Amino acid sequence: MKLIRSVPVLAVLLVALSACAAPAAAPPTVPESSTQTPTPTETPLPTEQAALVLGVAGVTAIDATGASEIIPYTAADALIELISRTAGATPEIESTPKGDVYRWSQDVSIFVLGTSATVRFGVADLNGTELRTADGIEVGSTRAEVDGLSPFLIDYDGDGDGLPDTLGLEPTPEPGTESLVVPGAVGTTYVVVIFSGDTVTGLAAPAGDWRDI
Repeated sequence: MKLIRSVPVLAVLLVALSACAAPAAAPPTVPESSTQTPTPTETPLPTEQAALVLGVAGVTAIDATGASEIIPYTAADALIELISRTAGATPEIESTPKGDVYRWSQDVSIFVLGTSATVRFGVADLNGTELRTADGIEVGSTRAEVDGLSPFLIDYDGDGDGLPDTLGLEPTPEPGTESLVVPGAVGTTYVVVIFSGDTVTGLAAPAGDWRDI
């Protein structure tokens, strides 16, 4: 009779369980995104070219942010302070029988009579600040550019070249006055543009062809 050896039950169960059990799955990994969220950047504010703009009513000061302030010609002290600040210098003062001249250079000056001022520019730039009219006319502009703005005609030809030495921009009727050029007509106030040949060499304001009546 053949003997059959018995295998301990516990050992059989352990072998069976080890053969059937699947290895434990590793936890899934989440791949890192290759696209990074861009860091927002601030958009710089637009900047303007600082300017002093001669007009009929006054000088408009424009700063680098575009903010502006108009100073009338009747505020002589404020105009002197404005140009001194722009030039970074104080003016020389010359007293004459007709009024006082405040001069920062041969090309930038203010004539003052009482509390009223007349401003004159003979350059296009003062310490990095543009000196111009509202239409962009400045020293160095051409006669053609001024003619394109339909200027007020000032019939004066001192150099005899057949062309007016000065023209007026922003012509504005001045009620209560009479023209010195056209008898009986209302006078006109303007920004005067001064020429040498066909080139602008100066700007001044206010100017006019009138007298009080």
